[in-house]
Amino acid sequence: MSALAERRSSLTSAHAPPPTSLSEEATARLAQDMGLLPVEYAALRVGLGRLPAHAELAVVAGMWSEHCSYKSTRHLLATLPRQSPAVLAGPGQHAGVVSVGEGWAVAFKIESHNHPSAVEPYQGAATGVGGILRDVIAAGARPCALLDFLCFGDPGSADTRRIVQGVVRGISDYGNAMGVPNVGGRTVFDSGYEGNPLVNVLCAGLLRPDAIRHARVAGAGHVLLLVGARTGRDGVLGAAFASEALGDLGSHAGRRSHIQVGDPFAGKLLMEAVLAFGPDQGLLAVQDLGACGLACATFEMAAAGGVGFDVDLDAVPTREPGLSPIEIFLSETQERFALVVQAEAVPQALAHFFDRGVTAAAIGRSTEEGVVRVRQRGVPLIELPAALVAGGAPDSQWPLAEAATAPLPATALVARPAVVGHSPADWLLALLEKTGDPEPIYSRFDQTVGNRTVRGPGQAAAAVLRLPESLRGFALSLTGDGLLCAADPYLGAQSALAEAVRRLGAVGAELLAITDGLNHASPR
Repeated sequence: MSALAERRSSLTSAHAPPPTSLSEEATARLAQDMGLLPVEYAALRVGLGRLPAHAELAVVAGMWSEHCSYKSTRHLLATLPRQSPAVLAGPGQHAGVVSVGEGWAVAFKIESHNHPSAVEPYQGAATGVGGILRDVIAAGARPCALLDFLCFGDPGSADTRRIVQGVVRGISDYGNAMGVPNVGGRTVFDSGYEGNPLVNVLCAGLLRPDAIRHARVAGAGHVLLLVGARTGRDGVLGAAFASEALGDLGSHAGRRSHIQVGDPFAGKLLMEAVLAFGPDQGLLAVQDLGACGLACATFEMAAAGGVGFDVDLDAVPTREPGLSPIEIFLSETQERFALVVQAEAVPQALAHFFDRGVTAAAIGRSTEEGVVRVRQRGVPLIELPAALVAGGAPDSQWPLAEAATAPLPATALVARPAVVGHSPADWLLALLEKTGDPEPIYSRFDQTVGNRTVRGPGQAAAAVLRLPESLRGFALSLTGDGLLCAADPYLGAQSALAEAVRRLGAVGAELLAITDGLNHASPR
C-alpha cells in the first residue's frame, strides 16, 4: 500500500470529535484570549453542539477575525453593485476579472499590509506584494502591473524615515524580482500615520476570459496538494494580529513572530509552475495561502464547493522540526498554493512541480460530508463544518457615533505646516510643501519590465499598459484622501472615486470596474 493510500485509510477510519480537557468556563476564557467576542463564542458553541478543542478555537479565531471575515463591513459591502456586462468575476473570487476586449481580460485586486509594515517595514511590504500577486495568479492571470498607495507619518520623524526606507525597499525588491512593473501610485505624509503606516498594493494581471480559475471543489475523492515553500513558524496567527489595534510602538518587539517572511525568487518559480499547470493536467481548483494559511485555504475551498477535506498534517513539508499542529495549520509561510487535482493525476502533478524546483506534497482528499477534519499521527485535532467556519462570525453591526459637530480645521485638510498668513500665496506654498516630489520613491521601482508599460509614474494621469499583440490597452488609477474622508466620509469617498474617473478619462479610458481597499480604525 502506498504512503498516500495508508494516509487515506487512516483518515477514513471511524470519526471522533477532537478531545478537549478544558471545562466550559476555561474554554470560553481561551476563546476570549484568542480574540473571539462572547457572542461569537456562543454562536460557535451552538453551531458545534459541543465544546471546541484548542486547535479548533485557534482556527475559528483566525477565520472569524476582521481580517478574514469582514464581519463589521460585509453587510455594507454587499450593497455595492457587482454586475455589468464587463464583469467576469466579482466579490468572493480570487480577484475581480473584467473583459477588456481583443479576447483578453484583466484580473485586479488591492489589499493592505499595514500592521506588518509598521513592525517590520521591509518584510511587511514585501509580503504584501507577494500576497496580492498570488491572488491574481490564483485567478489564472499572469501579473503585469503593480500600483501602491502609501501613507506615512511626519517626514521629519526618524521612525517615519525608517518605515519609508523599509517599505519602499520591500516593494521594489519583491516586485522587481518577480518581473512585475510598478506603474503608479500615491504617497502621503501626515503625522496621523506616525508609527502606523498604510501600505496598500494593487496588482493587475492578464488572462483569457475562458481561463479564469476558481476555488470551488465538486465531489469527493480528489486530492489536496500543497505546493511551494516548506511550512515554518513565520506569520502564525498573523490574521488575528492584523485585526487588532496596533497599540504603542514599544510593543512591536513581541509582535515579530506574527510577521511573514517573503522569498520573491521562490515566488517566481512558483508562479511559473502554477500558471503552467492547468485543467488538462488534472487541476480542479486552486487557492493561494495567505492569512490563516492552510486553515483558510481548506475551509474556503470546501465551503465554496459544499464538500469537506480530510487533512494529514504529517504529510505537510516543514522546514524546521517541532512545529505544533496549530503552527502547521495556521502558519502564514509565504509562496504557497493549495491545489485540488484528480486522484489519477497526482503522480504527474507532483512531477510537474518537482521538475520546476517547487516542493509539492499530497496532504489530503475531498469528502462528501462538508466537514474539514485534521489529524496528526492519527490523532483527531480538528473537525469543523466548512460552512460554519468559512461563513464567518455573526455580523458585527456596531452602534454609530454622533457626527462631529465641527469640521476639521482648514489647515488639517491642507497642510500640517502651519499656514502663517491667509493670502493665496501662503496657501499655495503650504500646498506645495505638502505635495512633495514622489520621484525619489517611484524611481526605486522597475516601471517597464515586461514591455507593456505605455505610461508609468509621472508620465500621465493614470497608468496605461498595452494588451498583447494589440494597439489597444487598459488603464489603472489608484486614488484616495484619508483626511477628506475623515472630515466627511461620504463626500470624501465620492471625491476619491470622482478623481479616479477623471484620471482615467484623461488618458482616454472608459471606466469598467472598481475595487476598493478601505483602511479603517478598529470598529470596536
